[in-house]
Amino acid sequence: MIDDSILNEVIPVPDPDTKMAEMKDNLEENGFKVTKWGTGAVFYWLTRICVQIHVELLKLARVILNNMFIRHAEGKWLELKAAEFSKSRKAAIKTQGYITINRSNTDTALTITKGHIFKTKPDASGTELKYYAVADTLIPAGTKTGKVLVEAEKAGTQYNVSENQITVSMIYLEGIENITNDQDWIYLEGADEESYSSLRTRTLGSWEELSVNTTAGKLKSVVESLPGVMCAYVDDQHPRGQGTVDVIVIGTAGAASAELIQQAQQAIDTLRDNYEDYLVKPGEIVYQDVDITLHLRAGTSTTDVADVAKTLISSAMRLSNRSDFNLFLQDDIRYVLKSNIPGYRKTVFTSPATDVELAQDKVIMLSNITVQVVNT
Repeated sequence: MIDDSILNEVIPVPDPDTKMAEMKDNLEENGFKVTKWGTGAVFYWLTRICVQIHVELLKLARVILNNMFIRHAEGKWLELKAAEFSKSRKAAIKTQGYITINRSNTDTALTITKGHIFKTKPDASGTELKYYAVADTLIPAGTKTGKVLVEAEKAGTQYNVSENQITVSMIYLEGIENITNDQDWIYLEGADEESYSSLRTRTLGSWEELSVNTTAGKLKSVVESLPGVMCAYVDDQHPRGQGTVDVIVIGTAGAASAELIQQAQQAIDTLRDNYEDYLVKPGEIVYQDVDITLHLRAGTSTTDVADVAKTLISSAMRLSNRSDFNLFLQDDIRYVLKSNIPGYRKTVFTSPATDVELAQDKVIMLSNITVQVVNT
């Protein structure tokens, strides 16, 4: 928002009582004698209404002025400004992916009907994430393993769960050994509705797209406009030889799906000329185990604290809550635990032993989280 000191210079808003007194003085100076001036006088209230309209119009002018600039516009005003640059706010998307069903009895075929519900186990807060089969799926007799395409109940990145989280069928299935989601189970990344901060950044970057020549900024802007893309990095230092450019895509689920990579490739291929070789590829996912000992003050209850800590760590490392995807900082985890767990004293890390910083095209994702809680 434009600084108030600047707005006060450009469009000052007077104090209503001061303005009332000024108007009364001006009237008397011009020969209009005000004989009755108070809250019970009709002329007083007519003047008050005029002054209030004047003040409100000035306030509206300040709002309009503030929202005339992309850097300062907010909310729906920003969406209107972004539309001037052919930019729109990226909508929320539902996660789609494949659930793996392993069977113990393969004597007969198994049909998973459209709408069949799978879910995660409740987390520490009792939250369960539900997924629905998008079509009838047949697992033939004699086949031990089958895959079912499912869609999240709601849109959002929280449904981009890691492997082995979707393990429950809400409808009984006969002859099932286990249900799970594999590491690369996601077909289409779920995404939250784009933040206004992100929309502002993309809109400001639109000037790059107006350049005659294709630049790194232009490629980045085009790819990051796609739903499901968290961010993109451009390696324009001829990574595969003269005239080559690589675009590394980080999806909202971390690992960009093949579908998302294909969409990004098609988007930048329209910018390529005869002498350029563009290649879109997913960022490398590096899975990190977390093993900590959480120390609480003596006498503090340890019931369910480990589960709560795991939930807090998972939330802190969710991509939508991070800005540096290649970093794991122990102090960030300590801060989250200290702020939310009663009786907190300290956190000792077994793994990772130190902070982790990887190359920019790599993304740290959590693997196993182990929490031991002790009173000290």
